[in-house]
Amino acid sequence: MTGEFLGSEVRLFDYSHTAAPDYYSKHWHTIITWQCAAETLPDFVIAPGHYLRRYLVADLNELALPEESEFSEAYRLYAQEGSDPLPYVSSELKAFLVRQKGFYLEVKNGVMLVFRKDQELAGAEDIEQLFALVETFKNSCVEAQNR
Repeated sequence: MTGEFLGSEVRLFDYSHTAAPDYYSKHWHTIITWQCAAETLPDFVIAPGHYLRRYLVADLNELALPEESEFSEAYRLYAQEGSDPLPYVSSELKAFLVRQKGFYLEVKNGVMLVFRKDQELAGAEDIEQLFALVETFKNSCVEAQNR
C-alpha cells in the first residue's frame, strides 16, 4: 500500500526473509517506510537490544547513551562515524520506543524504515502503532530543525 502521510510518501508492505539457523523457514514482518521531508538526515539505526548487530557492524558504530538508562537498556543506537543522529532522537521518540518495545527503526538516504522484530504480520491495531511511530519521528525531525 502506498500513499501520503504527514506530507510525505509512505509505503506499508509485508516482507519475508530467512535467517540463521532456520534458513528453511520464512519470517514475516509488516514494514512501513516514510520519506522524511526534513533536511538531510544522517543514516542511523535504532535497534532493540543487539538485534541485527552482526549485520550493522561493518559500516555503523554503536553510540553510547549513558544518560538514557531505560532507553539504552532496551535499544542500541548505531550511526556512521562522524555523523550525529541524536538531534533526531527526541525524548518523545525515546519514550515511545521504551513504551512500545521491539521496534527496529532505520534511516537511510532520508527514508525511514520501521518494523517490530518480535511481530510477524501486523493487524489493524499494530499498523496504527507503526503510523504513530512515524508521526513521533516526524515530530523529532521538526523539533531538531527548530533548534
